[in-house]
Amino acid sequence: MEIDWNSAKFEWDPKKSKEIKRKRGYSFEELVEFIKNGKVLEFIRHHNTAEYPNQWFIIVDVNGYPWAIASEFRGNKLRLVTAFPARKYKRLLGDK
Repeated sequence: MEIDWNSAKFEWDPKKSKEIKRKRGYSFEELVEFIKNGKVLEFIRHHNTAEYPNQWFIIVDVNGYPWAIASEFRGNKLRLVTAFPARKYKRLLGDK
């Protein structure tokens, strides 16, 4: 699926954004800046489509480390659900 990340619209729960900032160091607002600045490595379906049929992961290079941002389409927006550092996707960074 092709997405124009510069014009993509996002939404999220402000409480969840504060929670992931506190727990993991980045808020959704900050992660969206990485997305809009061309740091998307991959956009893939959630591996568990039975439990999360509408969920996609945006894999983003956040200062040299891959992050997985779970998202769902809601109308013309992507709703950000959660985000976490994802060692599993380090291969996408190549030699970094």
